[in-house]
Amino acid sequence: MYIPFIAYTQRVELKAVLDYELYSITGNRPVVYDKFDEFKSFVDLFPRLSFILIDSTSKAKELNDFVQVLVNSPEKYEHIIVLDSHLEDGSQMKSFGKNDFIGLFSYLKELLNVMDHQIQDWMSIPISALNHFNHLPFDLYIKLSHQKFVRRIKAFEEIDESLVENFKRRGIQDIYFAKEHNKEFSKLLINNLIHRVDFDFSDGVKQLKARCEVFQTTKELIHSLGLAPKIMDVCENMVLDLTRNILIQENDFSLHLSRIKQQSEFSFHYRLIELTSYLGAHLLSAIEVPQYVEKLKLFVWSAFFADMTLMESESIHHLNDEFQKDYERLQDNEILTHAWKAARLISEQSMIPSEVVTIIKQHHGSIEGVGFPEHKKSSRLLLISKCLIITQELAYKILTNPQLSMLEVLKITTKHHPEATSLRLIKVFENLFAKESSIKAS
Repeated sequence: MYIPFIAYTQRVELKAVLDYELYSITGNRPVVYDKFDEFKSFVDLFPRLSFILIDSTSKAKELNDFVQVLVNSPEKYEHIIVLDSHLEDGSQMKSFGKNDFIGLFSYLKELLNVMDHQIQDWMSIPISALNHFNHLPFDLYIKLSHQKFVRRIKAFEEIDESLVENFKRRGIQDIYFAKEHNKEFSKLLINNLIHRVDFDFSDGVKQLKARCEVFQTTKELIHSLGLAPKIMDVCENMVLDLTRNILIQENDFSLHLSRIKQQSEFSFHYRLIELTSYLGAHLLSAIEVPQYVEKLKLFVWSAFFADMTLMESESIHHLNDEFQKDYERLQDNEILTHAWKAARLISEQSMIPSEVVTIIKQHHGSIEGVGFPEHKKSSRLLLISKCLIITQELAYKILTNPQLSMLEVLKITTKHHPEATSLRLIKVFENLFAKESSIKAS
């Protein structure tokens, strides 16, 4: 993973040495400027930089003034290195003599704490997992190349939201730690995830944000680790929490629906399962399914896991006419098999009811969970499966087409679901949305 190392020097020999040595240390080459104005402009482009090196052997006064500006912005610039023996070291600044290259690169190796992957085995976790910690009792590293790891967070160093967002802006998706800490980390993470779901937040926005972060982390862990037993504990808490929240909010339809639509800063997948579950609660209530609360739990479980094998939100789309025309080209596409894969993923989990496995397998309209909707065989689908099919498609279209009214979304959905049962379910939503519109108008 590339860590920007920005340098200014007019010395050709120093530029060559920097290029060679930094590549050998990090596996990446530095960005070196020989014009001060270009260097300054480039530095100003970044909200945060890890390493800046300034060779003050020319334009000393102007460069030293700029160094002082950098030092006065500790939140933006982590490490400032100056080749000027007249400056005193500070908490963020280190100075070396004009030609003290041995001292410079020894310092960088120590600072970066670069380690060879053969020294120990590594574990990786999604960067979003850091949202659930204030600190960790061991060092965390990022991977620079196949053989290089660099320490970025020391043991017990504070971890906050800005640090995580900074990693994401740089394209860092995973963070690493020594495998010997895996058991300790797993315990800490699972306990913190469950605690965040169960925590009684006084602020509704903070509660939603915490749920979204837990869901996203859980989803990524499932992709990287499979459904480990402890991760299932988190999933169960999430599903129960979503179900409780839906039952509480059920009578405040317009307000809650509007709030979900506006949560653009949250994970698309989390918004989709929340909106699908919420719309499903109203549909199941309207058609008066027996054992409503138990059926709602089955529905939420299914909405939670239905698209668990699809990582990108762009993949969670529904099979419209144009998509079906490209069947030959897309027959091996993940979209065509993800219902079967998701059902298989959770089929061995004892805490998940068997009906959920069936619902997920059928949630794209195919009996076996593979391929396109089979309208001729739709009578063999469970009613609750049909409810999930219609509801998830409505939720997807509402989130991706905010400019459309609810009735326009229903009209589009009707074209893709001509069978009688689906049309009856869509009619339930038409009546529901029409009722809400008349209430708002009055």
